[in-house]
Amino acid sequence: MLNQLIVPFASKLFQAMCAREYAAFRNSLAYPQTAQETVLRKLLKDLARTDYGRRYQINGDEDYTAFSEKLPIQTYDSFELWIQRQLHSDQAIITPYSVLHVEPTSGSSGPVKRIPYTRPLIGSFTRMFQIWAYDQLKHGFHAKTGRIFMSISPPSGNPGFTDERDYLREPFKTLVSPFLVMPPKRTQALDFHKTLALTWLQEERLEIISIWSPSYLLALLTYIDQNRDELAALLPASKRMLGFVNGMDWQAIWPHLKLISCWDNALAKPLVKRIRALFPNVQVQGKGLLATEAPMTVPLVGVEGHLPLVGELFMEFEMPDGDIKRLHELQQGDQAQLIITQRAGLTRYRINDLVEMRGFCQNTPTLVFMGRANQVSDLAGEKLHERFVAQALMPVIPTGRFLLVPEQEPELGYMLLTDTAHEGLAEQADRALCQAFHYGQARYLGQLKPLRVVQVADLLIKLQAFYQLQGMKLGNIKDSALMTDPTQGKKLLAFLIDSPDKMPLPV
Repeated sequence: MLNQLIVPFASKLFQAMCAREYAAFRNSLAYPQTAQETVLRKLLKDLARTDYGRRYQINGDEDYTAFSEKLPIQTYDSFELWIQRQLHSDQAIITPYSVLHVEPTSGSSGPVKRIPYTRPLIGSFTRMFQIWAYDQLKHGFHAKTGRIFMSISPPSGNPGFTDERDYLREPFKTLVSPFLVMPPKRTQALDFHKTLALTWLQEERLEIISIWSPSYLLALLTYIDQNRDELAALLPASKRMLGFVNGMDWQAIWPHLKLISCWDNALAKPLVKRIRALFPNVQVQGKGLLATEAPMTVPLVGVEGHLPLVGELFMEFEMPDGDIKRLHELQQGDQAQLIITQRAGLTRYRINDLVEMRGFCQNTPTLVFMGRANQVSDLAGEKLHERFVAQALMPVIPTGRFLLVPEQEPELGYMLLTDTAHEGLAEQADRALCQAFHYGQARYLGQLKPLRVVQVADLLIKLQAFYQLQGMKLGNIKDSALMTDPTQGKKLLAFLIDSPDKMPLPV
């Protein structure tokens, strides 16, 4: 009874606290060029107070032309020395604001990057959350239980945020906290999956699931299904009866579940299709373009594509011919690499995401994530790009549960890992990859050995276990179709194939 009073009150309070930010955002969509020029002026004023800005003679009064002429486009590697100086100094090296937190991030084949967080950057994440939450409430989401699961990773030796609350400023962090579904704080990493599964299974009032990658959810559901007898024995009798008969009935286990928020573009598409099939009566909404470096876009109900956060960061778009466009210059169908300038010192920073302009909301272009722009494997001149690999192999393995891994020993070639292998798959997949001219030529000339396929049961779970051993946080593991580093590939193959009895799977 008390919950029935608290949740509606908290929902209305939250909506009232978000109304101003939502209205300001919607108003800015009518004038995207003006909004972007306003945020650029603020960023330049900050930059003029830093060593990095002085290095490139930034005075804070530049227009876009001067900004783009004075400042180079940077990658993490080219900018890392500046970032490291900032992390080891109290001075204004790349940002005039204090660094409150350092968040590690990495891809499936890259080294760990350390991203500084300032109060203004955390403010950007908070405002994105406000806009998204208000839009959901405005369009008919009626909270009854208020119980929310946000992406939570097990304890590790690496510092970093443990769940999505840490991306929020007060008072929103405190307001959300009582409604979170969380495992006990002292959970050990090896027991994390079991503890998290039991936490979920006992929370029949679960109403919202907010995660980054859909594979996170699918791997946990697979773990619950495979360990149902052991988990059921640890549950109270009343909980044991829900959904445990004749296979897992997820809707019976969580009858109040209304919303799942996760990535749904590019490589996540087939995984989200599976989630929608498992939860046919639940709204599954794709997250906007969201990275450790910055929030970039936000989904709105009824809008195709995602809306750029025009007042939070400055965006540039590098076209395939090298031309740079600004947001208001994009035309429908344009595909470009995204370059951002955000509120913690990353300036003209190549985020390595490829986006496509899908249409307009008011006067602002909507964007869709198409894939990573820098994921290329090149053993013998074949230059396989991750986006091509995904497009070529998806018709052959429609589940999307596969990973192409480069091998250098004993011969150059590739191994295709999948949990859905069938007869003739190696030949079909090899033919599909040969659509890439240089891969086909390398195969024809014998520079690459024929593709081999290895079936790996529970591939998603095992990949998550491997990446966790490499120091990645569970909630931040990104789905990938291609591993580009042969050294990392060798470690993975040893983990999966050479020592299966030693494989530290989540238990």
